[in-house]
Amino acid sequence: MKKIVGILAILALIFIGGNYYVANKTQEHFEKNLESFTKANGLTIAKKSYDKGFFSSNGNCEIKISKEKIKKTFGIRGIEDILISVKSDIKHSLFGGVDSKSEIRVVSKQQEAIKKLFGSNKIGDIFTKKGLGGDINTKVALQDLSIKENGDEFKIKDFSFGVISDIKLNVKSMDFEIKNIEISNNIKNEKFKIKDVKYFFKADKLVDYETFFTKLYESSGESSIDEITLNSRHTNVKVSKISTIGSLKKGKNDEFLDTDNVLKIKKIDTNGIKFNDANILLDIKNLHKKSINELIKYTRNADPNNFSLGKIQNLVAKIISYEPKLELKSLNFKNDKNKKADLSFRLSAKDINPNDLDFNGKLITDTKLSDFLYQIKPLKPMLDSVQDKLFRKQNGKYELKFAFDKSKMDIIINDSTPLRKIF
Repeated sequence: MKKIVGILAILALIFIGGNYYVANKTQEHFEKNLESFTKANGLTIAKKSYDKGFFSSNGNCEIKISKEKIKKTFGIRGIEDILISVKSDIKHSLFGGVDSKSEIRVVSKQQEAIKKLFGSNKIGDIFTKKGLGGDINTKVALQDLSIKENGDEFKIKDFSFGVISDIKLNVKSMDFEIKNIEISNNIKNEKFKIKDVKYFFKADKLVDYETFFTKLYESSGESSIDEITLNSRHTNVKVSKISTIGSLKKGKNDEFLDTDNVLKIKKIDTNGIKFNDANILLDIKNLHKKSINELIKYTRNADPNNFSLGKIQNLVAKIISYEPKLELKSLNFKNDKNKKADLSFRLSAKDINPNDLDFNGKLITDTKLSDFLYQIKPLKPMLDSVQDKLFRKQNGKYELKFAFDKSKMDIIINDSTPLRKIF
């Protein structure tokens, strides 16, 4: 009996000591992660406090977004510093890990304007869970947003995003979801709506927080949109079941990345003109990481009120100097009679100058182009007039080959006819 009591006493001491250790570590990580987050985003901690408990704790802070940061990031002048309050209810234990919920509110004088957008000065909640394995799973759920002005209305419903990272805020993956995005004008009877947006992005290896959002690296991602609609007095567009899959992989050496991407669209309907089963397969090779990251850094940090187009052109020219190669393996889709068109081409250049352009490809259709696009009746006379000049019939299909000729500065059709002679 004494041995059993002794063992239970030892276990109790381990549990108590373990919980005390977890409580201390939780406070340490709270303060360290807060500092890392604000530093990476150019923000300032205006105030912070931490009330440590045995099984639960409370962490509070106020984060300042300076007027200089607002001006630089958004190009908006005349706005004073914004103070954001983050109040965290944290539960922790030796075996249960850490589980917290944080409430985000604007507490500076801009809160009255925020109330008009979100219904209160609360803009969202942050849910954080750290299991025994060490990964931190963070999810931010924003309040529904509604903006009304001069008959226009902009709404976002159920917007959330999440990040999975390690204890040092090195990021593994990110995802976000939006239930609805809607822009409308009831006076003009116009409405644009995006339904059920989902996105998932994963780095091939751990990436520090700042790099994850600001640079290129080996990674993969996928996204989907259930439906996009645009309705007005003269236009009705509906695009359904959109999905993408893509990846960035190591290129010819560590300085370069290659990317492959697939886009699929189930249905497209524009004013009754319908196409189905669209697929785009696109590869890009020789993306120079350092040059592209320079472009990302400039566009991210440049003052919108002092933006240099010349600087952008120079950075783009530098990227092109490394000879990226774009290959559209296939852009194919069907009309509502199940007839198919398939476009493919390759494009590469050493310079912005057209003399360094390499461009060639082909278009294959199941029927004559005017029959494939029969729903667009105004095009029929023009398409019929050039059908035999552009296409050759082979194996029951119609094929158009094209290539850019640098010496003639023209596109050559089917290895023989310059495009300018056709039109």
